[in-house]
Amino acid sequence: MNGRQVELLKFLSKQIDWTKGNVLANHLGVSVRTVRNDIQMINTHFSKEQKELITSSKQNGYMLSEKQFANILIQQQYSLVPSNADERITYILKKLLYSSETINLFDVADELFVSESTIEKDIQRIKLQYLIDLELERQDNQVLLLGNEKSKRSLLVRVLLNEAKGNIFDTVLYSKFFNKVNLQDIKEILLKIIHPYEIHLTDMAIMNIVLHLAIITDKTILNEHPISISEFSVQYDEEDFMMANEISDAISQLYDIAFPQPEINYMALLIASKKTLHYKSRLRNEIEKNTNIFYLNLTKQLLTSIYEKFLIDFRKDDELFVGLCMHIKELHNRVNRGGTLRNPILEETKKTFPLIYEMAKFVGNQFGKLVNQELSEDEFGLIALHLCASLERTASNNTNKKKVAIICPTGFASSQLIKAKLQKYADYIEEIGFFSLNEMEQLPLFKPDLVLTTIDMEINIPCRILLVSPFITDNQEKQLSDFFLDKSENMKESKKYFKESLFFNHLDFSTPDQVIEFLCKQLYKQHYVPVDYVHYIKKREAISPTSFGNLLALPHPSDKVASQTIISVGILEKPIQWGMQQVQLILLFALANDGKELHDHLFRDLISLLEKPSKMKNIIRANYFTQFLEELSK
Repeated sequence: MNGRQVELLKFLSKQIDWTKGNVLANHLGVSVRTVRNDIQMINTHFSKEQKELITSSKQNGYMLSEKQFANILIQQQYSLVPSNADERITYILKKLLYSSETINLFDVADELFVSESTIEKDIQRIKLQYLIDLELERQDNQVLLLGNEKSKRSLLVRVLLNEAKGNIFDTVLYSKFFNKVNLQDIKEILLKIIHPYEIHLTDMAIMNIVLHLAIITDKTILNEHPISISEFSVQYDEEDFMMANEISDAISQLYDIAFPQPEINYMALLIASKKTLHYKSRLRNEIEKNTNIFYLNLTKQLLTSIYEKFLIDFRKDDELFVGLCMHIKELHNRVNRGGTLRNPILEETKKTFPLIYEMAKFVGNQFGKLVNQELSEDEFGLIALHLCASLERTASNNTNKKKVAIICPTGFASSQLIKAKLQKYADYIEEIGFFSLNEMEQLPLFKPDLVLTTIDMEINIPCRILLVSPFITDNQEKQLSDFFLDKSENMKESKKYFKESLFFNHLDFSTPDQVIEFLCKQLYKQHYVPVDYVHYIKKREAISPTSFGNLLALPHPSDKVASQTIISVGILEKPIQWGMQQVQLILLFALANDGKELHDHLFRDLISLLEKPSKMKNIIRANYFTQFLEELSK
C-alpha cells in the first residue's frame, strides 16, 4: 500500500457510519475515481475469506467490514515506513537501483508519508553523497538513475550495508533483496575456494565480495543488466582469474546457469581489489627487504609530510611503518583497479577522532598528489586507524600476564588500533590473538582470559568478554583498566608547557594573522622568542594552515628559534575562518631546539586530549587559567 491508501484506511477506521466517495476524495485531495481504484486495490490484496475489507454501496458509500484487521494493517504499514532521512535515502536509492524505468517523486513522498519538499532535500543529499560515478536524469517529478553497471552495483552494495547497520555480517538479513540466491551458499563457496591460495580477505572484504557475487548471480538468473568489459580495465593476476573461474564454476553448478565472460573477469577484479597479503613477519627490516622500493619510499614521504605539517614524528614507529606501508601498497593497487573498500566505522572515526581524521585526510591527499589518484572518505578513515594506533602506543609495568583475543571483522587496521589501545597494559599481557568470524572455532584453543569483540555475538568461553568500539570509549577504557590495573593511569603532564602569563581569553580578532601577531608579541615581551618570531610562524602557515578542525589551530614556527618550549593560548569570543576550518582555540608554539622527542610527545598528548568536541567546548568556556588547566587535564 502507498501512503494515500493507508490514510484512506485510517480515515475509514475512525468513522462509525458509511462515508461517501466524494468525502474521501476531498479528504485525500484526489478524484472520486482514484478513491475507487485505491479501494479496489486494497480489497484485492487484503480481503480475506471472500469478504471485502472495504464494503461499498452505491447509495451509502464505503465502510470497513473489519476495523480490527484494518488497524493492524495500518500499524504494520507505519512500522515499515522509514523514520528518518538516512532511512528514506536508502529507500529511494533502492527504488532507483532496482528500477530500469523512471520513478515518480510525488509517489515516493506519498509512500513515505512526507512532503514533496522533504523528498527534494533527500534527493539533493543523494546527489552530493552517493552519486560519484552516477547521475540522476530528471524531467519534472520523474527521475531515472544513469551510469554504468559497475558503479550501480557498487552503490547497491553500499546501500545494502547501510541498511544492515550493526548486522552487516549476517547473510540471512540480505536474503530479502535477492530473488533466488542464498548468500550463505555463496559465502561458503568463496571461502572454500580462496582457502588454498596465499591471500587474506578481511571479514568486511568477504561480505563485500559475497554481496557482489549475489548480485552477479541474481542478474544472471534473471538475464538482466550484464556488465560490459568496457566498464572496467582488467587488472588482476593470473591467480585472481583462476579463483574467479573456480567460483563461477561452483555457483554455475549450484544454480544451473552460465556466467558471461565479462562477469567472470569482474569476479577476478573484485578479488584483486580486496585481497591483502599474509606477511609472516611484521618486522620493519623484513618488510624493507621484501617490498617494492616505490612503496617504501612513498610511506617514508607520507610520514615526513606529517612531521612537517603537524610536528608529530611517526617516522621511528616501526609498527606504523609496516602497517601503513602494507596499506599503501594495497590502496595503490585498489585505486588502480577502480576498486572500492567500504569503511563501516567511517562516521565513528570522524566523530570520535576529528583531529586525527584531519591528519589522515592530509595524508590521503598527499598520497593522491604523489600517485595522481583521488581517495574517498572511506579511505581517509582507514588511514586514520593506523595513525590512531600509533598515537595510543605507551608502556606499563607489571608481571601479571593475560591472554587477550580480538575479534574485529572490519579489518587489520581496526584490529591494530585495539591492539595499540592495549599497549599501555603491555606488561600485563602474555599474548594477543586476532580472530576473524571464519576462525571462531580456533578461539577456545587460544584459551583467552579476555575477549574484545567489535560485534555483538554469542561467545561460549569461560573468560571475560567485552563488546568494544575499535576506538575504545571512555567507559570501555575504564573496564579495561579495572581488568588489568589496581588504579587508573595518572593524568598526562602536558600542562607544564603552559603559563598563566601566556593565557588570553575573550579575544576579539577576525583573522588568523591578527591572532598570530598578538600571541607572538606576548611571547616576545616575556623573552621567549626573538622580535621577528611572527615571521617564522607565518612562513609555516604559508605552506598550509595549521587548523585541525574541532575549532583548534596549532600554529608553530618553520624553525626552532625560541629560548624555551612554551605555548601561548588564545581563546576567541567567536570562531573565525582559518584555512578551511573554523577556529576558536589557538595554541601557538614557541619551539626551542632542546629535544625533538619532547615536542613530539607534547603534540601527541594534545591531540589525544582535544579529540572530543564536548571537551573542547569546556576548554573554550574556561574563564581562568586554572580552569583551563583543569579542563585540559580531565
